[in-house]
Amino acid sequence: MAKKPPQEPLGCTIAIFVMLGLAYSLPYLFTFTVYSFPLFLGFLLVFARWRKRPTSDLIDESQMSAALLDLETTKRSLLDEIADLRQRGAREGVRYLKLEDRFEMRSRRGQELNEALANARSALADVVTRLEMAQHPQHRGDHAWRLSMRSWRRGRAYRLAFIAALLSFGASAALLKAYVYEGIGADLLVWNAFPNLISRHVEVATVLGWVVGLATLSAIRRSSRLADERENGAAELYPDVLDDSVGSESSGGDQSDKESDDPYLILNVSPQATIPEIKAAYRLAIVKCHPDTVADRSKSIREAAEAEAQRVNAAYDVIRNEQGFN
Repeated sequence: MAKKPPQEPLGCTIAIFVMLGLAYSLPYLFTFTVYSFPLFLGFLLVFARWRKRPTSDLIDESQMSAALLDLETTKRSLLDEIADLRQRGAREGVRYLKLEDRFEMRSRRGQELNEALANARSALADVVTRLEMAQHPQHRGDHAWRLSMRSWRRGRAYRLAFIAALLSFGASAALLKAYVYEGIGADLLVWNAFPNLISRHVEVATVLGWVVGLATLSAIRRSSRLADERENGAAELYPDVLDDSVGSESSGGDQSDKESDDPYLILNVSPQATIPEIKAAYRLAIVKCHPDTVADRSKSIREAAEAEAQRVNAAYDVIRNEQGFN
C-alpha cells in the first residue's frame, strides 16, 4: 500500500503568507513612518504641558472645589451602577439576599453580578474615603494636589518624549549624513515627493526618532503609574488619621462616649428619619466598611473595616428593633 505524501502543516502556510505580507508592506510602512513623523511630534507637543511641578501650597480653592465635584460625581455614578446591578439581577430573575446584601451564588449569573457588585463597592469605598479626606480641614487640598500631580506627570511624559524624539532625529540625521550616507541619494522610499530634501539619512533618522520617542513615552508613563500607585497606597493611611483625630476629639468625657454609641449617630441619620431614609443611610454606611470592599487592602485596614461593619450592623439592628421594621 502506497504511503500518503506528508501534508504541510497549516501553521507553516500561514507563517509564510504573513512573512510575505510583511515583506510586501514594509516599504509602504516605512514611507508612512517617514511622512507621519512631523504629525507624531505635533501630537506629543499638543499634550505636553510646559509648567512647573505643582506643590501643595499652590493649590487654590477652585482646584479643591473641582476635585470635590469630581469625587461627588464619581460617587453618584457608582451608586447608580450598584442600583443598576440590583435592578438587572431582578429583571434576569436572580434572587437578591437582603440580609447578606448579595445575590445568590447558585447560578453563574449570580456569581458574575456579585463580582460586579464587589468591584463597584470597592471603588465606592475608595471614593468615599477620598471624599471624606478631601472634606477634612487638615487634608482638604491633598486630593486636588494628587490630581494636579497626575496631570503634571502625564504632561511631563509627552514633553520628554517630544524632546527625546526631536533630539534623536536631529543627532542621528547629522551623524548619518556625515559618516554613512554622504553623497548617497534617497532611494529607500516607495514614494518620495521631495528627493532633494528627504535623503537616506533623513529617512533612517525619522525611524530612530519614532522608536526613541515611543520608548521614552512608554517608560515615563510607566514610572508615572508607579508613582500614582505609591500615592494611592499612602492614601490608605488617611482613614486612620481621620479616626485618630476623631478619637482624640471624642475622648473628653462620658458624654462623648454616649454619643459614639448612639445608633442614629453611627448611621448619620436623624431619629425622625423615615424607614427608607434609615435603610439608605445603612447601605451607604455599610458599603464603606464591607469586607468585600477592602479585601485587597492591608491587614490593619481589613480588621478596622470588620470592626466598623459590626458596629454599623449593631446600630442598624437597634434602630430596626426599636421602630419595628425588617
